[in-house]
Amino acid sequence: MNRRARRAQDREAGYSVVEFVLWVPLFFGLLAFALQAGMYLWAEHVAQSAAQAGALTAQDEYVGDRAHWYDDARQAALGQCRQLAPDLLQDPAAAPSQSGTTVTVTVTAHVPEILFPFLTAVSASASGPVETWTTP
Repeated sequence: MNRRARRAQDREAGYSVVEFVLWVPLFFGLLAFALQAGMYLWAEHVAQSAAQAGALTAQDEYVGDRAHWYDDARQAALGQCRQLAPDLLQDPAAAPSQSGTTVTVTVTAHVPEILFPFLTAVSASASGPVETWTTP
């Protein structure tokens, strides 16, 4: 090897380590972001499903059992959360409400944080009309 080629090789020694140090954290950061986003989207889907289950229960039971429809709707929503993702949603809460002839169930929860704290709160609502029977 001539001197010029050896000097060029000596100047480039260590560049691969520098590239490795720069690219690996970026790769793992993107991987962590993808995992966090996937968990958030799954949790959002579970919360929406739970809100719908609670709203359906509230619609069915509001007329027949007004004393217990609130607790039954809340338990239906929380049961759906436990069934679909028992370890994903942290501190799930369901809040049924009624306005006129419409019932609404809102489910809120938190997703475990991997690296990014801004993708952790999940909220979903579902509403529908109260089932009533009227005589003509």
